[in-house]
Amino acid sequence: MTHDHPNDSSLTSAMQLAFMATLPSDITLEIFALLNQHDCLTAMTVCQDWLYAVPEYTKGLWNTIVIDTSKTNEETHKCWERFLGEHVKNVTIGAHVDEQVLYDVLQQLLDLNCTKIESLELVGCSTTQQNTFLSLLRRLSLIRLKMTIHRSNVAFAHVFNACPNMTHFTYQPTLVDDTFDSEPEVLDVPDLPDQFPSVTYLCLDMILDVNQRLVQLLKRCPNLQCYIGASLENLDTQRPDHQPVDFDLLFTLCPKITHVVTDWGYDSFYHLSDIEVGTLNSANGIRYFAAMEDRYNAAQVKTLIAANQSTIEHLSLRAHVFSFSSHGATWSNVFQSFSLPRLRTLICNSGFKIDNPTLIAILGPTVKILKLENGSSLEFNDQLLLQSLPVFPLLHTLEFSELTIDTDRSVIALFERLPALEDLILSYSTLTPALFQATLGSLRNLKYFDLFNIKWKQDALGCHFSKLVASKLKYVRISWTPHINYELLLKFVHAPMLTHLDIMMDQTICNTGYDGLMQLVTVLNKRIEELNLQNIPQVPFTVFNALCELPYLQRLLLNNEGAHHMNVTSAPLQVDKAGLIHILQNSKRLTAVNFSKLSVVDNLNQTREDGENDGELTCDEFNTLINEQVPSYQLFTPEGSYGMKLAALYSASSVSLKRK
Repeated sequence: MTHDHPNDSSLTSAMQLAFMATLPSDITLEIFALLNQHDCLTAMTVCQDWLYAVPEYTKGLWNTIVIDTSKTNEETHKCWERFLGEHVKNVTIGAHVDEQVLYDVLQQLLDLNCTKIESLELVGCSTTQQNTFLSLLRRLSLIRLKMTIHRSNVAFAHVFNACPNMTHFTYQPTLVDDTFDSEPEVLDVPDLPDQFPSVTYLCLDMILDVNQRLVQLLKRCPNLQCYIGASLENLDTQRPDHQPVDFDLLFTLCPKITHVVTDWGYDSFYHLSDIEVGTLNSANGIRYFAAMEDRYNAAQVKTLIAANQSTIEHLSLRAHVFSFSSHGATWSNVFQSFSLPRLRTLICNSGFKIDNPTLIAILGPTVKILKLENGSSLEFNDQLLLQSLPVFPLLHTLEFSELTIDTDRSVIALFERLPALEDLILSYSTLTPALFQATLGSLRNLKYFDLFNIKWKQDALGCHFSKLVASKLKYVRISWTPHINYELLLKFVHAPMLTHLDIMMDQTICNTGYDGLMQLVTVLNKRIEELNLQNIPQVPFTVFNALCELPYLQRLLLNNEGAHHMNVTSAPLQVDKAGLIHILQNSKRLTAVNFSKLSVVDNLNQTREDGENDGELTCDEFNTLINEQVPSYQLFTPEGSYGMKLAALYSASSVSLKRK
């Protein structure tokens, strides 16, 4: 820090020392606990004394660290070193670092006495040098190891041996092929033990040879409580001869298992965070079961559910959406043979069709989440059936797909029986505007509302919407749904708790001008943290200026992709250059701005008679503009795009600005 007066430096240092010397240590700790890691690094620059004192007072803030070598320089790393030590428990290393850089980072952490690390996550890394990697793992105290988007094979058994206290292991490679059928060679290591008794959670998001590799690993995990196989993301990589592990064999090898998610029984392992962070216990019986019927027939699944009907809490049954199973018609008979008194979550798609009486019989007062996908849903035209529905006091999440409703009164009757409903997701369905309004008007606890690919039975533009009653609404997302105009959106923005608004506008309406956009932005709830508006043709200075008045806005995404008119080449999103610079310089909390097909224009509010476009900037020209005007932001564009025109970048969020 520079000082104009020769005595300023000593005076400032004395004041800071007095501050920490006069306050009780517990109060000083509470004050520093209000900082984040970035604040700590800034506080270190106050004076020489704080350079050494701040790390001592803020150790608790550095239990978890994220290391991204692409965003930090050597000077920043030297500052970080003062905060590290045995108190560091959770480490994430990302940004697809080079393999040697990964080993260097792990070695530096060990040299800084970070030997008590309990959780390590590697994102986009490679560990082909197995012996080097294993030697580093042995010096840590790992309980959890997560390797996602991993770029090499891993010797699972040797990793488990190097981490004798590890309970949770997750592995998801970038590619899945026959190279993973055997463990990579590891040289000069002691013989492996017969068991790894500490392992309780195993997620292998890949297609493994069952006999040659998976079974050999499961044999060594007798205390395993949770097994998760390959996700649907790997469905297209399956080999014709691949079969998942047999249920009987799995339970014989791992008799304490309570959570089973078979190959392709889930969309992505990111959706299973509730299992990963939840508490596993040794209770008898299956509590969490998810299966893809393409690999397990009705008889196998029925046997498993029947044997565990008193303990099952989560049940997810699916069939491949492109290959619907012939077993679908049998599932009503299957479920009629038992009850599920502890069921909390039910997820089914059309491969597991269940008739209405059976479905209602399954659902009990403990149900909290109900997702019926691809036409596997209630028949809403059966008035007598709906009238017999009980109240579901705990159901907070409801998701319907391929829903067609003829009688608004039927659905209103359903929602009246869901007093705790907070999340409502409707997709690939046909609704009426009256139902749309009645839904939001009757669900007073609704917080999350999502419409995707909705068709209207009537012209929504001709329907007059009153102000919405859902006063607790926080998150609204509407996409691929026609007739979403500013008049309708103005009803949402009055929700006093709204923080996230994600809307794909109807392009035919948006192209009429930006007066509606200005009106919308002006009345937006001041609590808005994330705003995503798609199919917006222009963003003038006045709109950017109004966005600056949103004190909590952190993320902004704008584009003009023309999703409802894919056969028509949409024009680039035109943004006013001065307005863009203005919001980047003046918005209080904005950290990220994303555009697609961007055109930066001078004086957008002025009509150009010559039709010329001032915004034909290339990526490197735009980068120069950002560096000169707002150096606190960094520009991100697709690899190899420098020299290209901004408006030529078509991919979603192809131009990103992030605060450094």
